[in-house]
Amino acid sequence: MLPLSPALQLSRTKEFCQQEWEDVLQHEKLSKKDKWSSVVFTGNLAIIDPNNAYDKLSAMHATDAMDDGLTKAWAMYWAASQPR
Repeated sequence: MLPLSPALQLSRTKEFCQQEWEDVLQHEKLSKKDKWSSVVFTGNLAIIDPNNAYDKLSAMHATDAMDDGLTKAWAMYWAASQPR
């Protein structure tokens, strides 16, 4: 996935993210303690279900569970600012 910026939505459409979520990602074990989960919640789930992504991100620990290039504040802002 690309970094979280407006450019991400040029390559990851809502339709693509929905299909990817339904076909693959919803079947993965996504733990609030796993750094990979923060990437999935922001780069995919926030685009198709921002409220759910926001709730999941808010339950994650700010430093131990976020991807190394992602802060909790930016992840939550990203989810909160996605169109509903």
